[in-house]
Amino acid sequence: MGSKIQFHDIGIIFDLIVMVVFRYIFLSFLWSSIFKYNEIANWTMNSYKIYIGSSVFLSCLISYPNIYFMSLDMRSGNIVNYLVRPTYYPYHVIYKNIGIAASNILILAPVFIIYLSFSNTNITGENLFWFTLLAIMGVFTYILFDTLMGLLTFWFENSWGLNIVKQSIFTFFSGSMFPLDFLPKELNNILKYSPFPGIIYRPTTILINGSYNNLFFLFLQIAWILIFLILIRVIFRSCEKDVIIYGG
Repeated sequence: MGSKIQFHDIGIIFDLIVMVVFRYIFLSFLWSSIFKYNEIANWTMNSYKIYIGSSVFLSCLISYPNIYFMSLDMRSGNIVNYLVRPTYYPYHVIYKNIGIAASNILILAPVFIIYLSFSNTNITGENLFWFTLLAIMGVFTYILFDTLMGLLTFWFENSWGLNIVKQSIFTFFSGSMFPLDFLPKELNNILKYSPFPGIIYRPTTILINGSYNNLFFLFLQIAWILIFLILIRVIFRSCEKDVIIYGG
Protein backbone atom coordinates (compact mmCIF):
# COMPACT_ATOMS: atom_id res chain seq x y z
CA MET A 1 0.00 0.00 0.00
CA GLY A 2 2.80 2.38 0.92
CA SER A 3 4.63 1.72 -2.36
CA LYS A 4 1.43 2.38 -4.34
CA ILE A 5 0.99 5.74 -2.64
CA GLN A 6 4.66 6.54 -3.26
CA PHE A 7 4.37 5.74 -6.99
CA HIS A 8 1.14 7.75 -7.16
CA ASP A 9 2.88 10.78 -5.64
CA ILE A 10 5.82 10.41 -8.02
CA GLY A 11 3.37 10.22 -10.91
CA ILE A 12 1.69 13.46 -9.85
CA ILE A 13 5.04 15.26 -9.59
CA PHE A 14 6.18 13.87 -12.96
CA ASP A 15 2.92 14.91 -14.63
CA LEU A 16 3.24 18.43 -13.20
CA ILE A 17 6.85 18.79 -14.37
CA VAL A 18 6.01 17.50 -17.86
CA MET A 19 3.12 19.97 -18.10
CA VAL A 20 5.39 22.86 -17.07
CA VAL A 21 8.15 21.89 -19.52
CA PHE A 22 5.86 21.41 -22.53
CA ARG A 23 3.92 24.60 -21.85
CA TYR A 24 7.14 26.59 -21.50
CA ILE A 25 8.64 25.11 -24.69
CA PHE A 26 5.45 25.82 -26.66
CA LEU A 27 5.22 29.46 -25.54
CA SER A 28 8.96 30.01 -25.99
CA PHE A 29 9.00 28.79 -29.60
CA LEU A 30 5.79 30.65 -30.40
CA TRP A 31 6.92 34.02 -29.12
CA SER A 32 10.59 33.75 -30.10
CA SER A 33 9.46 33.63 -33.74
CA ILE A 34 7.23 36.67 -33.20
CA PHE A 35 9.95 38.67 -31.42
CA LYS A 36 12.64 37.68 -33.90
CA TYR A 37 12.70 40.99 -35.76
CA ASN A 38 11.08 43.56 -33.49
CA GLU A 39 9.54 44.30 -30.10
CA ILE A 40 5.79 44.41 -29.52
CA ALA A 41 3.91 46.80 -27.21
CA ASN A 42 7.19 47.75 -25.48
CA TRP A 43 7.94 44.09 -24.70
CA THR A 44 11.39 42.78 -25.58
CA MET A 45 12.26 39.11 -25.90
CA ASN A 46 14.25 39.25 -22.66
CA SER A 47 11.38 40.65 -20.59
CA TYR A 48 8.96 38.30 -22.28
CA LYS A 49 11.04 35.28 -21.25
CA ILE A 50 10.40 36.30 -17.65
CA TYR A 51 6.73 36.70 -18.48
CA ILE A 52 6.57 33.21 -20.00
CA GLY A 53 8.27 31.64 -16.97
CA SER A 54 5.96 33.41 -14.53
CA SER A 55 2.87 32.64 -16.62
CA VAL A 56 3.71 28.94 -16.79
CA PHE A 57 4.49 28.84 -13.06
CA LEU A 58 1.21 30.48 -12.02
CA SER A 59 -0.90 28.55 -14.54
CA CYS A 60 0.39 25.20 -13.30
CA LEU A 61 -0.45 26.04 -9.69
CA ILE A 62 -4.15 25.96 -10.58
CA SER A 63 -4.51 23.02 -12.95
CA TYR A 64 -7.01 20.84 -11.02
CA PRO A 65 -10.11 19.86 -13.12
CA ASN A 66 -12.74 21.14 -10.69
CA ILE A 67 -15.62 21.35 -13.14
CA TYR A 68 -15.27 17.69 -14.17
CA PHE A 69 -15.21 16.32 -10.62
CA MET A 70 -17.98 18.65 -9.41
CA SER A 71 -20.15 17.54 -12.34
CA LEU A 72 -19.58 13.92 -11.28
CA ASP A 73 -20.80 14.78 -7.77
CA MET A 74 -23.90 16.43 -9.24
CA ARG A 75 -24.76 13.68 -11.74
CA SER A 76 -24.07 10.76 -9.41
CA GLY A 77 -26.05 12.30 -6.56
CA ASN A 78 -22.97 12.34 -4.35
CA ILE A 79 -23.75 16.00 -3.63
CA VAL A 80 -26.49 14.76 -1.26
CA ASN A 81 -23.85 13.15 0.96
CA TYR A 82 -22.26 16.56 1.47
CA LEU A 83 -25.61 18.16 2.26
CA VAL A 84 -26.28 15.78 5.16
CA ARG A 85 -22.81 16.26 6.62
CA PRO A 86 -21.75 19.21 8.78
CA THR A 87 -19.61 20.44 5.89
CA TYR A 88 -20.20 23.14 3.31
CA TYR A 89 -19.61 21.64 -0.14
CA PRO A 90 -18.14 24.73 -1.87
CA TYR A 91 -15.70 25.23 1.01
CA HIS A 92 -14.71 21.56 0.73
CA VAL A 93 -13.83 22.15 -2.94
CA ILE A 94 -12.02 25.42 -2.18
CA TYR A 95 -9.93 23.95 0.65
CA LYS A 96 -8.98 20.95 -1.50
CA ASN A 97 -7.80 23.28 -4.25
CA ILE A 98 -5.82 25.41 -1.82
CA GLY A 99 -4.06 22.25 -0.64
CA ILE A 100 -3.28 21.19 -4.22
CA ALA A 101 -1.98 24.68 -5.07
CA ALA A 102 0.20 24.69 -1.94
CA SER A 103 1.73 21.32 -2.84
CA ASN A 104 2.37 22.55 -6.40
CA ILE A 105 4.12 25.62 -4.99
CA LEU A 106 6.48 23.40 -2.98
CA ILE A 107 7.40 21.55 -6.16
CA LEU A 108 7.60 24.45 -8.64
CA ALA A 109 8.74 27.44 -6.56
CA PRO A 110 12.40 26.29 -6.31
CA VAL A 111 12.49 25.79 -10.09
CA PHE A 112 10.96 29.23 -10.67
CA ILE A 113 13.44 30.90 -8.30
CA ILE A 114 16.37 29.26 -10.11
CA TYR A 115 14.86 30.36 -13.43
CA LEU A 116 14.66 33.98 -12.22
CA SER A 117 18.21 33.90 -10.88
CA PHE A 118 19.53 33.02 -14.36
CA SER A 119 17.48 35.71 -16.09
CA ASN A 120 19.01 39.00 -17.17
CA THR A 121 16.31 41.12 -15.53
CA ASN A 122 16.97 43.04 -12.32
CA ILE A 123 14.11 42.04 -10.03
CA THR A 124 13.93 44.04 -6.80
CA GLY A 125 12.87 42.66 -3.43
CA GLU A 126 9.87 45.01 -3.41
CA ASN A 127 8.68 43.74 -6.77
CA LEU A 128 9.12 40.14 -5.61
CA PHE A 129 7.10 40.88 -2.45
CA TRP A 130 4.18 42.38 -4.39
CA PHE A 131 4.37 39.59 -6.95
CA THR A 132 4.06 36.98 -4.20
CA LEU A 133 1.17 38.78 -2.49
CA LEU A 134 -0.80 39.43 -5.68
CA ALA A 135 -0.05 35.93 -7.00
CA ILE A 136 -1.62 34.43 -3.85
CA MET A 137 -4.68 36.64 -4.37
CA GLY A 138 -4.74 35.60 -8.03
CA VAL A 139 -4.60 31.88 -7.26
CA PHE A 140 -7.43 32.27 -4.74
CA THR A 141 -9.45 34.27 -7.29
CA TYR A 142 -9.06 31.51 -9.87
CA ILE A 143 -10.06 28.80 -7.38
CA LEU A 144 -13.24 30.71 -6.50
CA PHE A 145 -14.07 31.36 -10.17
CA ASP A 146 -13.47 27.68 -10.98
CA THR A 147 -15.69 26.61 -8.07
CA LEU A 148 -18.40 29.02 -9.23
CA MET A 149 -18.32 27.55 -12.74
CA GLY A 150 -18.37 24.04 -11.27
CA LEU A 151 -21.59 24.77 -9.37
CA LEU A 152 -23.29 25.56 -12.67
CA THR A 153 -23.01 21.87 -13.60
CA PHE A 154 -26.01 21.35 -11.32
CA TRP A 155 -28.13 22.80 -14.14
CA PHE A 156 -25.87 22.19 -17.17
CA GLU A 157 -25.00 18.55 -17.77
CA ASN A 158 -22.37 19.42 -20.37
CA SER A 159 -19.38 19.99 -18.10
CA TRP A 160 -17.10 19.89 -21.14
CA GLY A 161 -18.75 23.02 -22.56
CA LEU A 162 -18.47 24.88 -19.26
CA ASN A 163 -14.82 23.91 -19.01
CA ILE A 164 -14.14 25.25 -22.52
CA VAL A 165 -15.80 28.56 -21.59
CA LYS A 166 -13.77 28.79 -18.38
CA GLN A 167 -10.50 27.93 -20.11
CA SER A 168 -11.16 30.44 -22.89
CA ILE A 169 -11.80 33.22 -20.38
CA PHE A 170 -8.72 32.26 -18.39
CA THR A 171 -6.42 31.91 -21.41
CA PHE A 172 -7.30 35.18 -23.13
CA PHE A 173 -8.26 37.50 -20.27
CA SER A 174 -5.81 36.52 -17.51
CA GLY A 175 -2.65 36.99 -19.57
CA SER A 176 -1.88 33.29 -19.57
CA MET A 177 -1.15 33.13 -23.31
CA PHE A 178 0.09 36.68 -23.88
CA PRO A 179 0.30 40.03 -22.04
CA LEU A 180 -2.93 42.02 -22.12
CA ASP A 181 -0.96 44.92 -23.64
CA PHE A 182 -1.34 43.08 -26.95
CA LEU A 183 -5.13 43.51 -26.88
CA PRO A 184 -6.91 46.58 -28.28
CA LYS A 185 -6.72 49.52 -25.89
CA GLU A 186 -10.51 49.72 -25.46
CA LEU A 187 -10.76 46.06 -24.44
CA ASN A 188 -7.73 46.39 -22.19
CA ASN A 189 -9.35 49.33 -20.37
CA ILE A 190 -12.45 47.22 -19.70
CA LEU A 191 -10.45 44.21 -18.50
CA LYS A 192 -8.42 46.42 -16.17
CA TYR A 193 -11.20 46.30 -13.57
CA SER A 194 -12.12 42.64 -14.05
CA PRO A 195 -10.78 39.86 -11.79
CA PHE A 196 -8.90 37.99 -14.51
CA PRO A 197 -5.78 40.16 -15.07
CA GLY A 198 -5.05 39.74 -11.36
CA ILE A 199 -4.50 36.01 -11.84
CA ILE A 200 -1.40 36.15 -14.05
CA TYR A 201 -0.87 39.41 -15.96
CA ARG A 202 -0.79 41.86 -13.07
CA PRO A 203 1.48 39.90 -10.67
CA THR A 204 3.88 39.16 -13.53
CA THR A 205 4.12 42.72 -14.87
CA ILE A 206 4.70 43.99 -11.33
CA LEU A 207 7.48 41.41 -10.93
CA ILE A 208 9.17 42.68 -14.09
CA ASN A 209 8.51 46.42 -14.07
CA GLY A 210 7.00 47.29 -10.69
CA SER A 211 3.96 49.56 -10.28
CA TYR A 212 2.76 52.57 -8.34
CA ASN A 213 -0.76 51.13 -8.03
CA ASN A 214 0.01 48.00 -6.03
CA LEU A 215 -2.40 48.79 -3.18
CA PHE A 216 -5.20 49.59 -5.62
CA PHE A 217 -4.67 46.28 -7.44
CA LEU A 218 -4.56 44.42 -4.12
CA PHE A 219 -7.86 45.89 -2.89
CA LEU A 220 -9.43 45.36 -6.32
CA GLN A 221 -8.55 41.66 -6.16
CA ILE A 222 -9.84 41.38 -2.58
CA ALA A 223 -13.11 42.99 -3.70
CA TRP A 224 -13.50 40.40 -6.47
CA ILE A 225 -12.72 37.58 -4.03
CA LEU A 226 -15.56 38.80 -1.79
CA ILE A 227 -17.90 39.06 -4.80
CA PHE A 228 -17.09 35.50 -5.87
CA LEU A 229 -17.64 34.21 -2.32
CA ILE A 230 -21.07 35.87 -2.24
CA LEU A 231 -21.99 34.47 -5.66
CA ILE A 232 -20.91 30.97 -4.60
CA ARG A 233 -23.15 31.12 -1.52
CA VAL A 234 -26.12 32.42 -3.55
CA ILE A 235 -25.78 29.81 -6.30
CA PHE A 236 -25.19 26.91 -3.91
CA ARG A 237 -28.23 27.93 -1.86
CA SER A 238 -30.26 27.62 -5.05
CA CYS A 239 -28.71 24.18 -5.63
CA GLU A 240 -29.72 23.08 -2.12
CA LYS A 241 -33.31 24.23 -2.65
CA ASP A 242 -33.60 22.29 -5.91
CA VAL A 243 -32.21 19.13 -4.27
CA ILE A 244 -34.82 19.40 -1.50
CA ILE A 245 -37.65 20.09 -3.98
CA TYR A 246 -36.78 17.03 -6.08
CA GLY A 247 -36.55 14.80 -3.04
CA GLY A 248 -32.77 14.81 -2.45
